[in-house]
Amino acid sequence: MKLLMPAAFRAEMNRWADKHVPEIGKQVHKQVSEFIYKGIVERTPVLTGRARFNWFPTTGAPATQAVEETANVSVTGTPMQPEEKARIKAVTSKLDA
Repeated sequence: MKLLMPAAFRAEMNRWADKHVPEIGKQVHKQVSEFIYKGIVERTPVLTGRARFNWFPTTGAPATQAVEETANVSVTGTPMQPEEKARIKAVTSKLDA
């Protein structure tokens, strides 16, 4: 391994950061977004599941739709249903783009 002088080391670190930091940032943003959305959905109080099923993650503008369906869950903290997981997957695919 070659020992680098401070200026050369700094230049090498800057090249590495320019190459890798944007992708790392995108992955962190995606993981944090998924974690927050999942936490909000799973912690929404459940009576019928309707409130929980009306979380619509979006990018760029607030959601305007609402559904009468229920999330088919009986208690707060129940893991997300397939429909809820599909919503977050749709948004995170936009983040990937």
